[in-house]
Amino acid sequence: MCHLPAEHGVTGHCDGGNSGRVGAPRRLRQELAVRLYEKKILGFGKARQLAGMTKWEFGELLGQEEISRHYDEEEFNKDLATIEEINSR
Repeated sequence: MCHLPAEHGVTGHCDGGNSGRVGAPRRLRQELAVRLYEKKILGFGKARQLAGMTKWEFGELLGQEEISRHYDEEEFNKDLATIEEINSR
């Protein structure tokens, strides 16, 4: 379940795949998720939950829509630390 932030004029909840609960067809939720992600209103995880898709499916959808993943220096540093931790084992 995810919560859509009210500060951007968008409110509600998503359940990750039960379109009956959200009340919108799957494709509409996917489109909304892509646009909210593109505008940096939702992060990748929350957007993919809204779309009711796996990480891989949502990443593929972003590629089809020609939308780049938001990958900043903070995420890079977290990934780098994870790799270093794995290599030190």
